[in-house]
Amino acid sequence: MKAFHIIALASVILNIVLLGSLSNQKSSGTPLVAQQQGPTYTIAILSPAEHPSLTNIVQGFKTRLAELGISCNFKEYNANGSKTLMRAQAEEIVSASADLIFTIGTSASGMIHQLLTKQQLKIPLIFSAVSDPITLGLVKSLAHPEGITTGICDVTNHEPAQVKTLLTVKPNVQQVLLVYDPSQSLTLEQERVHFETLFADAGITMQTLVVEHHNQVLSKTTSVLEQMLQKTDAADTVVMILTDHTVVSAVDSLIKLCNNTGVTLFASELESVDKGAALAFGIEQYQYGKQAAEQVEQILVQHMPISNIPVTPLQDFKVKVNRTAAEKQQLNIDPELLFLMQSSIVVE
Repeated sequence: MKAFHIIALASVILNIVLLGSLSNQKSSGTPLVAQQQGPTYTIAILSPAEHPSLTNIVQGFKTRLAELGISCNFKEYNANGSKTLMRAQAEEIVSASADLIFTIGTSASGMIHQLLTKQQLKIPLIFSAVSDPITLGLVKSLAHPEGITTGICDVTNHEPAQVKTLLTVKPNVQQVLLVYDPSQSLTLEQERVHFETLFADAGITMQTLVVEHHNQVLSKTTSVLEQMLQKTDAADTVVMILTDHTVVSAVDSLIKLCNNTGVTLFASELESVDKGAALAFGIEQYQYGKQAAEQVEQILVQHMPISNIPVTPLQDFKVKVNRTAAEKQQLNIDPELLFLMQSSIVVE
């Protein structure tokens, strides 16, 4: 049975990292220094909140543009989790007529696209970390976006591999508490339904907890988790979070809660493991920004019509483990499996 678990995880993991242990608005005072001389472009960046995943997206975007020799003056906006503030910032961005707009997440991307369309403006829009840009109305299709928008999207139907990863490294799990804010994206509710079915098929009970603000995350999770732990041991319990900004913004409090209760925190973005979640299955957020910068180069330098630049899906999912946190959160990974994870190289 041990060999089966090792083989199962090997089919899922593409890479493993093992660990031991913007104000509301800001504008870069000087253009990011590029290696080649040329025009300096003004690029507006809209983020829905502030946490490491979003910071890595922005950093990947800026770094790759500099590597490509594109000089930019960035005007950065951060909504800090407020849709009211985001709306005001989106209106300011659109009225400022930047050379290009870069958005992160469903809400920011949809809001900017709606304003550009309503005002019939032709400012190129590149989105990132959006799960279903077609349903959102951002593009007509992934291969032929049409209009003034393209970007980097998530890969759908990753849930089976994510559940398989959890059950491989923690085969004793009996109950899962999914904490999420469905208002962040329609896709989150679809993921919830899918996860519920997959866990049920595996004989695992999944309970959902809906939160509407990051200030609610700790208190609501604590209350529900206390009730769950009256029925099942902490070692057999998992708190799971998705890639919604409401919960991820409050991940520090969840980490403390899981450390104190001995419950495993399973994240859907890798940066939470750096902060202290025991386990994560997700995409390197830096790659969203890096790939978006490649599209900027096609639009601003090569002058390719944005309508002809396909949406790029990111699908290089990885597993990340924090060994120190794993001890506190009772994630007891088999030593042989841990060795395989640490040493694995996947050849395609």
